[in-house]
Amino acid sequence: MYSSFNNMTLRKALTQEKPSFPRESQVCGNSFSPKWPTVTDNNVVSWDAFNLHNLNASYGHILDRLIPESQLDVPKPSSVFSPVQEIAKPHDINHLIKWSDGVLGPTFEFARKILELQPGTAVKRDFMQPEQTYDRPGLSNETKTGRIKVDHTIQLDDLEMPMLVMGLGRTSRQFPGRHLVQHYREGAYRPLRQLANLCAHSNTRYGYILTDEDFVACCFSTKDPSNKDSGWTVAVKAVPWTKAGETQLTTDLALWWLCMLAVSDPRNRRLTRKEDRIEIDHWDVCLSKDGLGLVYRHHYSLLEKSINSAEGIAAASEDPFLGLNADAGVHFGPAPAFFQGANDDWANLPNFNIFPGPNQN
Repeated sequence: MYSSFNNMTLRKALTQEKPSFPRESQVCGNSFSPKWPTVTDNNVVSWDAFNLHNLNASYGHILDRLIPESQLDVPKPSSVFSPVQEIAKPHDINHLIKWSDGVLGPTFEFARKILELQPGTAVKRDFMQPEQTYDRPGLSNETKTGRIKVDHTIQLDDLEMPMLVMGLGRTSRQFPGRHLVQHYREGAYRPLRQLANLCAHSNTRYGYILTDEDFVACCFSTKDPSNKDSGWTVAVKAVPWTKAGETQLTTDLALWWLCMLAVSDPRNRRLTRKEDRIEIDHWDVCLSKDGLGLVYRHHYSLLEKSINSAEGIAAASEDPFLGLNADAGVHFGPAPAFFQGANDDWANLPNFNIFPGPNQN
């Protein structure tokens, strides 16, 4: 397994160089059902916040933490891809999904342990092995006999809102990936409609579509979460399969990030209206965990940064909700009485909503 690093980090494990494959994919269509949610170019938007900068700001302290190699048993590309010569048919994408799942497993579990996310609850991951031609993962279908087919599921072994992330595999001829937003083609949108249907059945907003060219991260929202036929919006971000190295957002980092967002809190993964969905670069202003003053706290990772620190100011200035403008020259009155005496520069604080810390009523 992965033994070449003396100082292992999650980032190193999640940014390994992967081989590319000849694009000899056969021309084939996509599955389709008129009952799937409608997704067209009018409701597909670029997920601009899904970038390496925001990932580093919120989860970089976990990704760069040194780990004994014995605690992170991650596969090497040669052990998974040696039998793969080309991506000739949709079934071949299972090799790529197998790799993605193998890297995700130990890295996700380590991060969950460090952050104490859902302790005592196991994660179940299921996908069809490349050599399999049957028994594909699926979801129970309450409306008819059989199961709704899916290529990759990552879920908690729990009864309430267990699903974290859903995945589909397609060839790049079936799904255009990075060209999706710029060039609309109705047939190419069918995998998005299929993924929306899967997310609707599982009440999760996060999914992905993996091709031989791209990993496309998806975040769905709907006008009415209780109505599958309600208006849908999906934010998408394509990450090239060949991206590698610790300064890049790779496909493996992208899948890990989706899972971290989903497991952070059930409210952060359930389907909701677009206007109610809190963006992934959002920082709240709240009492610190020790109750001694105000901090910026990332909504998903719960990482805290001092309001007066350069990192804290940067976090606020890049969040439209917080609206900090250091050049505005706006000054505010003194702190409330119970805050006075804290080492915060109240004259330079913007007009934030204050949220109680985790130990506050």
